[in-house]
Amino acid sequence: MKKSVMMGIIIFGVVILGFFFINTGEFDDSNAKEIIYSGMLEDVSEGSAFGSASATYGIEEGYKIIANFEALPNPEGTDFYEGWIVRKGLNFDVLSTGKAEKDLNGNYENTFNSNENLLDHDFYVLTIEPEDGNPDPAGHILEGTLIPNQTYLSK
Repeated sequence: MKKSVMMGIIIFGVVILGFFFINTGEFDDSNAKEIIYSGMLEDVSEGSAFGSASATYGIEEGYKIIANFEALPNPEGTDFYEGWIVRKGLNFDVLSTGKAEKDLNGNYENTFNSNENLLDHDFYVLTIEPEDGNPDPAGHILEGTLIPNQTYLSK
């Protein structure tokens, strides 16, 4: 039930975004004061976890991404959850957003800040990582694409 509601929200967002592109020709954020990208995260590990991620960039505030997860089991032993943002295409790049931590409600959350505009890294991945010193991403748990959904124009 929750996945069908999430898919409905995503489809609605894509329709609204498509309407914006049709009416304006393209998404131009050159005069934006703050840009917000967001998306739903789907379980790709045959589990029942789900989540959402929201990334913002403001000229004064910089880049920030917050990802929230629900129904994630506690990692075994010394394993931990780690977030990643991905820029696809010719300039492919993967950046760690660090370890996911439990919030006050017992759900995991991943927060990351940067002075650099990283909104072109519009794919989010949550992995389960062994404590083995290897910096590369391990087993994928959740994934999702972040799409532009709100822009505040500068005056």
